[in-house]
Order: sequence, then structure tokens, then C-alpha cells
Amino acid sequence: MPSEKAGEGYRQAKDDRKGGRMREVLSWLLFWPTFWVGVVALGAICVLCLTFEQRAARWVRGAPEFSQTLVHSANFWVGLGALGTIFTLFFIYQQIAGARNVSAYQFLRELDDRFRSPEMRRRRSGLAKVLLTNPENYELVGQHGEEICGYFEDLGLLLRKGIAPKYLIWSMFDYRILRYWQLLSPYIRNYRVQKQDRTYYNDFEYLWKRIARFEKNILRRNNVDADRSDLDQFLHNELRVDLRRFRLSDLGRVMEIERSSFDVDAYSEDQFQELYNKDPGGFRVAEIANFVVGYIAATVLGEVGEIDSMAVHPDYRRLRIGRRLMEFALSYLGVQYPGLKLYRLQVRTNNLGAIRLYEQLGFRTTDTLKGYYRDHADAFEMEMLAGRPASAEPERQAPKGDLLPLPEQPKSTPPL
Repeated sequence: MPSEKAGEGYRQAKDDRKGGRMREVLSWLLFWPTFWVGVVALGAICVLCLTFEQRAARWVRGAPEFSQTLVHSANFWVGLGALGTIFTLFFIYQQIAGARNVSAYQFLRELDDRFRSPEMRRRRSGLAKVLLTNPENYELVGQHGEEICGYFEDLGLLLRKGIAPKYLIWSMFDYRILRYWQLLSPYIRNYRVQKQDRTYYNDFEYLWKRIARFEKNILRRNNVDADRSDLDQFLHNELRVDLRRFRLSDLGRVMEIERSSFDVDAYSEDQFQELYNKDPGGFRVAEIANFVVGYIAATVLGEVGEIDSMAVHPDYRRLRIGRRLMEFALSYLGVQYPGLKLYRLQVRTNNLGAIRLYEQLGFRTTDTLKGYYRDHADAFEMEMLAGRPASAEPERQAPKGDLLPLPEQPKSTPPL
């Protein structure tokens, strides 16, 4: 579970909120140029009225006499000096405000770099995996999400103390703030109830409220919450599964995935090296934050494209990685070998989930292979007419659907 918050700091933050509304109004006025123009204009009118009150009649009788009197009037020069001082102070304030905004922007850029750092990238991927597979396990959510919550807590403190303006935070971080609060608020509220501490990640909540209100006003929207499908897509984007070419240095990790996915039918290192030598381009690995979580190997036999082997580590299943790998293999075979007639694979007859996935991709069962696997289990042979896949860049295509582990020939099927 995450570490305890320093209670005194959060009590002080609660006290600060009492004057928060007045400070918000004052801050808005101080940064509103029209307000200062009005102050300057009002001051100028007052000075002129005080200076020329007793000489208004002379102005009507003749401007030259009035001008000569004005030049020799001490009150005139006092008023003119005051007006010049007001304009000078206004100019200085504008320069300070501009420098403040530049400094705040640079500070927020540093926070953005922190969010995109490799370490934070790994934490975001781990949190996305937990929220996709087991969002009600608050212990796991806390283990993977503490750094993320702390990041937004820091951002909320900057907003509360006036170090960074609201509009700048909104323009740079609104999407992350709104989505992560919607995803993590159940965990935060549960932790508050368990620890009886209402101040837990209080600045994160303050940040969300202010940014949500600002977005509603700017975009004229009544609701800024995303629906479940949008949240799932956001989490898959945060998961960020990348496909790249297999390297021989990946062989150890690929063997770990292989042994964790298959029992008696697991491929050996020699078999994987043989697949790699047959078609290096068709052998890809899926990785999250530079950590290999799955692989696929596709080769060609005559006019048939074969899906020889594919597996995803059990800890990373049902994250659409299997579909992503299959989409790559079909796209690769179609682009690199345009003369192919068929795509072919084998699947255990009792693996209904995998069969459903392949049917969604366009495969159809053409034959039943009796005793195909080493444990004498039967297999369906499934084929699909070859054609150029829709995506020319399968590695970057957004995946759809659920991961369904694919049994290999002649491999046993891992449990779904």
C-alpha cells in the first residue's frame, strides 16, 4: 500500500481552502488586462477632476489662458506624475506577469518530461495493465499507481499555490488529469475510508475539480467523464504495446514465455532459431516499456503463409496483444509475399476462444486433424484466402478485441 501522507501539510492545505475563493477572484482580476485599463482610466479622471475643478469656467472662456494657467499649476504636474507612475507600474506588472507565465510553462514542461520518462512509462504501463485486468484489486492499484497519483498531487499543489495558472495546466494536461482521476478515484476513496483520512491525495482531487470546471466552461459541456469504451482505449494507449523484430538476445525471454504458455508442446531454442533463419522479418516480439511480453513467427511454404508459433505471457493476456500480433503477421505476409494463395494455422478443437478470434479475422475451419498434438489431442486446420491487409503499418495499428492465446503446432493449448 502507498505510504502515509504527512498529516500536518494536508491540514494546512485544508485551512488554505477557506480563503481560496477570494484569492481566486483577486488572482483573476490581477491578470485581467481590462481591469487595469479601467483602474488607469478611473485614476486619470479623478486626477483631472481634482486639478481642473476650479478652472472649468476659464476653459470655456478661452483655451490659451487656461493652457498658460495649467502649465504653471503645481496640481497639474502632480497629477501628470501620478498618471505616469500608474502607467509605469502597469507596464512593469505586465513584464513580471509575462515572465511568470514563461517560468510556469518551463516548469510544467519539466513535469511533462517527467511524465514521459522511461521510469514513469513503465509505471503507467503497469497501472494500465492492472486497471484493465483487475481494477477492483486496490492493493495492486496502489502498488502501481502511487507514483502516478503523486505526480498529479504535485501538479495540484502548483495550482493551489498559484505557481502555475489554471489555463496553462488545462492546455497541457487536461486529458491526463480527467482520465486518471476517473480511473483512480475509486481506489482513492476506498483508501480514505479505510484509513479515515479525508486528505489523502487531496490536491489531486482539487486539481481535477478545477480543471473539470474549466473544461466545462470553455467547451460548453455538462459532463467531462468518459464512457467505458473510451477509458479502455485510453488504458490501451497507456499500455503502449510495441512490435519490433526479434533479436537473438530475446531468445531467453521468448523461451520463458513459451514454457509458461505450453507444456509438452513447447518449442526448443533450435526450433526458434530455425524459424528466425527461415524468415527474420516474420518473427516479431511484442514489448511493453522495453519488456518482451509476447511473440509471433510467420513463414511461407510454397503459396501458403503459415502462422508457425505465437504466444503471450500469462500475466499479459486479455490485453489485445494476441490480436495485435495476428494482425501484424497477416499484414506482413500480404505485403512481403503478394503471390500467396492462403493463410493457414492449426488450433485445438476445444480452444473456443481462439477459434472465435480467428473467425473474426477471417479464418474458416477446413479440416480436422486427428491426434495432431503430442498428447494426441485433435486440431482444427483453419485457412483464409490471402489478400493485402488493410493496414500497411501493422505495428502502429490500434488493436481491437480481446487477447486469445493461440496454440501452436504441435503444441498444447494454455488455459484461457
